[in-house]
Amino acid sequence: MAGTLVLQNIRERIREAGLVENANMDECLSPASYELRVGSYYDWGSNSRIDLQKGEAIAVAPNGFLLVGTVERVNLPYDIIGMMYLRSTYARRGFMPWFQGIVDPGFRGALTIVLHNLTGELVPIYGEERICHLVFDELPEPVEKGYEGAYQGSAGASPPRQAPTVKIVGEKLTAIAKVGAEAIPRALLDEALRNPELLRRIFGGG
Repeated sequence: MAGTLVLQNIRERIREAGLVENANMDECLSPASYELRVGSYYDWGSNSRIDLQKGEAIAVAPNGFLLVGTVERVNLPYDIIGMMYLRSTYARRGFMPWFQGIVDPGFRGALTIVLHNLTGELVPIYGEERICHLVFDELPEPVEKGYEGAYQGSAGASPPRQAPTVKIVGEKLTAIAKVGAEAIPRALLDEALRNPELLRRIFGGG
């Protein structure tokens, strides 16, 4: 019967079908979800994933955000969809308590969780700390085609795989457009942020 998997269903699917790899069956099973743990984070400075050992801390900057990868890997069959919800403990610590998104049937790999620090303080997170509920819903029937997107097989915290398109227009930006959007001078970007019309021309193409 279709519906949300409860603890005993999740446990059975983990043991018999590998629904969750690297699972901690003693600490992470909830009545109707599995609690994913912190395994890595994405460092924008080095453009690389950094693994976190158990108890090792990384602080999220005030009003900043961090991409966190899970210890666990999931293997969703074609009849299961996942729903990710940040644990309420993190909301109480000052992170935005938002729905983290769906995990499509057929997805295999580690998951990425986005943390937004809404406080004015550094807020630490720790390796192997339980961070996010993963709720499994059984579908009325298997999907015809499973997930085949860019994040299939992810090994940990993953940045966006497709950069947004930046349109360069106007006399001031013609020369810059010839060498690419990445060459936009910082001073010009700062000016654009202060000038809504210029910002519209850069990113809106109008």
